[in-house]
Amino acid sequence: MKTFKYLFVIVMLMVGPVAAQDDAATLPEPEPISAAALEAYSFNASASGNAMGINVGEQLIIQDLAEDSFEVTMMGASLAPCGGQPTIEFYANSRINDACAGVEFVLAQSGAAFFVNPDNDFITALTLDQVAAALANAETWAEVDPAFPAEPIVRYLPSDESRTFDLLVETFFDFDYDAVLDASNLNLQEDNFVLAQGVLDNEFAIGVFPEFIGAEVDLTPVEIAEGNPLAETIIMLASLDLMQSDAEYANLVLAILTVAPASAEDLGFQPATDAQRARNAERYAAALAGMTLDDTAEPADAVEPTEEAPAPTEAAPPAEEVPEPTEEAASAAPEDMAVTCVVTANANVNVRSGPGTNNAVARTLGAGENATVDGQANGADGFVWWRLADGGWVRSDTVAEDANCEQTPVVTN
Repeated sequence: MKTFKYLFVIVMLMVGPVAAQDDAATLPEPEPISAAALEAYSFNASASGNAMGINVGEQLIIQDLAEDSFEVTMMGASLAPCGGQPTIEFYANSRINDACAGVEFVLAQSGAAFFVNPDNDFITALTLDQVAAALANAETWAEVDPAFPAEPIVRYLPSDESRTFDLLVETFFDFDYDAVLDASNLNLQEDNFVLAQGVLDNEFAIGVFPEFIGAEVDLTPVEIAEGNPLAETIIMLASLDLMQSDAEYANLVLAILTVAPASAEDLGFQPATDAQRARNAERYAAALAGMTLDDTAEPADAVEPTEEAPAPTEAAPPAEEVPEPTEEAASAAPEDMAVTCVVTANANVNVRSGPGTNNAVARTLGAGENATVDGQANGADGFVWWRLADGGWVRSDTVAEDANCEQTPVVTN
């Protein structure tokens, strides 16, 4: 396990403060983070969450909320904030420790993307089948599409020991690693900037690396017709116990939520949507008010919160009881009429056997794929889960839903 500490004083002097974004409308202003908190707490990160954790530390300095950056520990499962560990965890899609109970906040959408050379004038979009051909199966671009030039494909892919490589092989080649490793003109590299430079130096190259890397080097992103299957949701996990018992820890969580939009944009990620930010504010307020997350209303995707979240204090005021959406949904549907809705997967989404990440993955809902929802439940993780017509479950923040989903009946068993 490696620990890195980053200082961003020069960046602060060059860039200056960045204004807080829309979160200010629903979250109170954080207090500056104390020197004691800088020593007491650390960031724990994995995969794309690592970049977010590092950049959040930078943004806290830029926005005058911290005088120094936090330690960022990579892949430290034992340091996850469950069990009272004084850490904040950043991860992409799946936790370092899946058994860890805490408060989840969606910060951004991220993940690896596909890039070509800026002088490439024949590729604007590819299908998933064409991507698979370009990554391994085809020797020349003409084999990907007869309209493309008959030039050899040069491939710049992440190391075969990386999580992104595993995801590529799983997604496109059904775990057949040799299909990729035997490809011609293959360049594997741990350093994403080396991969990006390789694509920049070759007009007929294709590369796979994080979106913010490609944006920084001014490469051309490849649009995937069915949606990017490598897209990831960057999530922050905080300790519920510490949020309720430690005002400085709660203030740190608030500060991270405040700077997260600027951090996401700086990395080339898509910041959390307005609905996700509203959800974050509701979950933050509920945690400080001492409510269990299952006592909170469904994080409103279409309804803005009506009250400002309370600032972190030693003794947070009691919160007015909030009705669960499940009761409203149940009463809104006539007994003789089944209410359904349609959801669309934002990326490849796990469909589980029950409403929670502790349940087994039954199948995958492909990026852009639609599914009918016929019920809902609050999971133990505090998220609303939609039940699909085939009996599978998807978490509500991983799909886009139509207006009727909140009216679907509640599943109680």
